[in-house]
Amino acid sequence: MFKKNPYYGQSSEPGPPDPILVFLETNVAPWMVAVALFLCINWITYRVFVNDKRRAIEGGQRISERALLRLAFFGGSPAMWVARKRHRHKTKKQPFVRKFFGIIWLQIVCILGVVYLVHFGATIPQP
Repeated sequence: MFKKNPYYGQSSEPGPPDPILVFLETNVAPWMVAVALFLCINWITYRVFVNDKRRAIEGGQRISERALLRLAFFGGSPAMWVARKRHRHKTKKQPFVRKFFGIIWLQIVCILGVVYLVHFGATIPQP
């Protein structure tokens, strides 16, 4: 059998700092992080949508509608809206359009819910 090492995990030298803890200890406002993430997901969504349009023109392998709708669901719907209008892509395919508008309505309802909770000072119960 193996003997248990009493010094396991006890190093005289500290390891590298945890990047998540370092980030949380900085004085970055949470809204700035949210805006940065929102801009990143929208930039990625726009580029993926334009890439799918290019592949459609060239006859290459397409990006699945499921992947495009997931990008919209996770915050990329504004960029997808702009890309649809600017590049005239996925504008007439009704199943996609219905799902896309469903995602937009869900996001609007969620945003209004958050605004309502913030405005009326609702608190989240602590366990």
